[in-house]
Amino acid sequence: MEQLKLSEQRYLSEIAEIHEQELEQQYENYKKTTITVALRKEMIERGLKAETDIVLIEREHSQLIAFICARYLKQQEKVVVEILYVAKPYRHQGIAQSLKKEIELWAYAKGAVEIESTVANDNSIMQGLNIEQGYHIKKVIMSKRLTINNEDKSEK
Repeated sequence: MEQLKLSEQRYLSEIAEIHEQELEQQYENYKKTTITVALRKEMIERGLKAETDIVLIEREHSQLIAFICARYLKQQEKVVVEILYVAKPYRHQGIAQSLKKEIELWAYAKGAVEIESTVANDNSIMQGLNIEQGYHIKKVIMSKRLTINNEDKSEK
């Protein structure tokens, strides 16, 4: 495992692409585009330059197999995990656990008193890993998709 450097543009692009792809899969009304990927990459780069963010990567040879992106929010003394990703063939091997432990060490070094991570409702494996590592559920976000039919809206 190693800390990603700004000079590693290939990995920055790949991480931005995967991050946007994951968001598209998780949210039915989110669409990954070349612009969203470019903006995601720019966001990661700015955080790394400002030293408020960290990206840890795991690779096999030169292939990216896992990464975690986190941001330190100084005013809140909190680290927010933006994304944790492990490629399917490498899951269930302890990589995610190792990445999360490294982020915890980074959080301590930054002076954080809390780490926050959002986990998809159907990702019971990650929920279990978080609970195992001492995380607690603070809130449950529920949503309802509304069907909008302009014909039903009558003007008064």
